[in-house]
Amino acid sequence: MKPPLQADPIPRLESLVTAITGPRGSGKTLLMTFLGIIDMKRGHQCLANYPIKGEVKRRGKPATVESLPLDFETLLELNENLQRCVCCIDEINLWFASTRWMTHGNRIFAIFMQLLRKRQMSLYYTTQNFKWADPTIRWQTDLQIACQDLFHTPQGKEEGVRRGEFIRFIAIDRSGYITGVPYEVSGSYSTGILDAKPIWKYYNTYEALDPWEALSKVELKRPTLTVDLTGKGPIEDKEDAFPDFGFAEEK
Repeated sequence: MKPPLQADPIPRLESLVTAITGPRGSGKTLLMTFLGIIDMKRGHQCLANYPIKGEVKRRGKPATVESLPLDFETLLELNENLQRCVCCIDEINLWFASTRWMTHGNRIFAIFMQLLRKRQMSLYYTTQNFKWADPTIRWQTDLQIACQDLFHTPQGKEEGVRRGEFIRFIAIDRSGYITGVPYEVSGSYSTGILDAKPIWKYYNTYEALDPWEALSKVELKRPTLTVDLTGKGPIEDKEDAFPDFGFAEEK
């Protein structure tokens, strides 16, 4: 059985926020890896919170593509790597459940989301249930792709498909950014089937997220504005290791 991969349901648009959902073992991370590989093959930089690496062909010649690590520090600093790239975040709800987000995390991520289009970035993220994602990112999601292992479907049973070999997906335009009409109004969707076997080599399906990444905490020093009401000194603006959110004026 070799069902064709339908590429149309997954549009290649700039600054697209895509949620990839489904139960455990449904192929969420595999599909996100596939999207990351396609973007890197096209020359885009990819940052991910799990390793993606492998051989591809560019213009008929072999080439190695590899993602850069995406961690809390990279996101907090919003460094120069976070522009004209794609970001892949696996199990994003675990990030928001982390103690590191308790004080400043949601605010920082909201700024990050606002900068997506300004920096020509796209974001892919996975979660088992779309409602588990924090509202900060749910409201910004353009495309949702629901995954299902074809093994569990009548078609898979009839064809004798093995577990994990083919992933069936349904894509819906939540924001209306792609079709011009949001899913809540149109009710339309697209479907496709992805052959998973060629993608296995690009990532470790058993890759575990670092537990210390979720348990440790980041402390931000807020800028302090000191006003001398005695008139004996100038106004002093102290910036103690406060991250640059990309709004600083260019000199």
